Amino acid sequence: MNIALIITALLTVVILVGRCEQWDAFVYPDKTHLSFNTRLGPFKSLEECRDNAKTRLYEFSKQTHPGIEGDYECGKNCDNEIKLGGVSICEETIQ
Repeated sequence: MNIALIITALLTVVILVGRCEQWDAFVYPDKTHLSFNTRLGPFKSLEECRDNAKTRLYEFSKQTHPGIEGDYECGKNCDNEIKLGGVSICEETIQ
């Protein structure tokens, strides 16, 4: 086999395996007004993202009217919203 091909294949595997997942939480204090949110993170796992989002939702609920219900979502490997005019693009989003 060609040594250059083997080295290229090994480098590709190392890059793909070494790529870390990052999760960001988007917390909406009022789920009827999704334009207002707080971004938290990055986190190393979906579970860590969810835990932090739920904690922040609980904090918001203590400060708002009892009838207002919040929501959240966790996004994997999200782009920086500054580059996109305030919009975050994520590989996937999960609650």
